[in-house]
Amino acid sequence: MFKKVLSTLLVAVMLFTITACGTSDKGNDNSSADAGKVETKADKGLEVMGQNMKYDPNHLVNGGKPVKVDFWAWSFIDMFQDLVDQYQKIHPNVTINIIETPWSDYWTKLPLALGSNNGPALFAIHNSYHDNLINYMAPYDIPLKELQADFLNVDSHLIDNKIYYIDFAMMTSNIYYNKDLWKAAGLTDADLPTTWGELAEVAKKLTIKDGDTFKQAGFNFNGTFNQMILGLNYQYGQNLFNEDGTANINNDAMNKIIKTFVDMYEVDGVGSPDFGTDCG
Repeated sequence: MFKKVLSTLLVAVMLFTITACGTSDKGNDNSSADAGKVETKADKGLEVMGQNMKYDPNHLVNGGKPVKVDFWAWSFIDMFQDLVDQYQKIHPNVTINIIETPWSDYWTKLPLALGSNNGPALFAIHNSYHDNLINYMAPYDIPLKELQADFLNVDSHLIDNKIYYIDFAMMTSNIYYNKDLWKAAGLTDADLPTTWGELAEVAKKLTIKDGDTFKQAGFNFNGTFNQMILGLNYQYGQNLFNEDGTANINNDAMNKIIKTFVDMYEVDGVGSPDFGTDCG
């Protein structure tokens, strides 16, 4: 776990070192006297961090003079703040100001800020908004082979063999169950489903209705239907994208997946698209 933290910290370090030096951000006054302390000791006696891609903290950032930059993000603020705190402890002359902007506003405000030369030196990016932001980004001057050795999915972000950003999270789906309701339905650990068919059968036992009105959905995927189906095509041996980069969605495998979930409502009767306040 410690190595993972250091590796992630290393990425935060690389982000700052590479991006902040060239910023023209008027909102980030690098000469501000209150940006941080003056640091004069380069050799801190700290170990070099990283496994393949290394970071030696024993140097002065910005010549030891105070420097302040903004870092925009839409979520994961606690995680980023923890990394920033660790970095600022090593380099006390650096102040990284995290600015949280909600997802609903982030992708409108960020391009406008960057386009006006008044944007942040650092910002989180989601690959679905790549086209909106790539023109505001510069490639990292970091050893690519070492980066590939330490981090997953680097190659998918390469442009002309240059890297502009990498993933800080690899996401997957989870299905949670209420242990109290599970027990109340007479279910045990032996009933935990391992297939979608078994899940539908268990969900029937968890469903409670008053006539035609649902009091308890046996399996409620309202609001997450799109996230559920977009990964399940792998179970049918299909990728979400073709080799040429086009989407591979309108096919028999996707139709089977959609039918599986629709049947849970229309055939198995374990829920309803109208049940609850979050449905899509």
